[in-house]
Amino acid sequence: SAASERPGTAEQAGRPAPMTTGPGRPSIEPSLRHRWGDVWLVRTDAASRVALSPQRSAGLPDEVVQRAGRLRDTEQQAQYLYAHKLLHEMLCRRTAQPEWRVSALGKPDCGPRGPAFSLSRRAPWAAFVIGGNADVSPLGIDLETVHAIDDPIDLARDHFTPREIAALRAEPPEDRAYAFLRVWTRKE
Repeated sequence: SAASERPGTAEQAGRPAPMTTGPGRPSIEPSLRHRWGDVWLVRTDAASRVALSPQRSAGLPDEVVQRAGRLRDTEQQAQYLYAHKLLHEMLCRRTAQPEWRVSALGKPDCGPRGPAFSLSRRAPWAAFVIGGNADVSPLGIDLETVHAIDDPIDLARDHFTPREIAALRAEPPEDRAYAFLRVWTRKE
């Protein structure tokens, strides 16, 4: 609709802001600005990706590029690299040359003095958040697709508090998978 194309209205309505492209560099505005950081929600499928240079992995940690190579098909690899390249572009806006590395747990970070950030992907979407100093305010974001879960209560026993499990039990059985994922993503 025309309303969703006016500046600010997508953010106010809770929808992702439109993605724009610049000469040779992807550029997007945050979908949400909050006191703890900026959040982006972007599509990563082929129809949404801007053309990246042949060096589409330039600036990314070797571990990220290697992990992309282990994905099962070229579309997944392209989506993975695109999401990480967008994150890298946004980090470059915050710091001249982000010292981006991958921790022992497999989570990328910019070191103790760099900005806190988090990335989550569920095709065809990627979400990331970038905030203040990582030592002061660690951040997390999670995307999940709603899908069937054989026994959400059993799975919750390993990850949820007793209060969260009780709330999950109070849900109708047909709503428990969605309720489980709602709590799961909030835990991030």
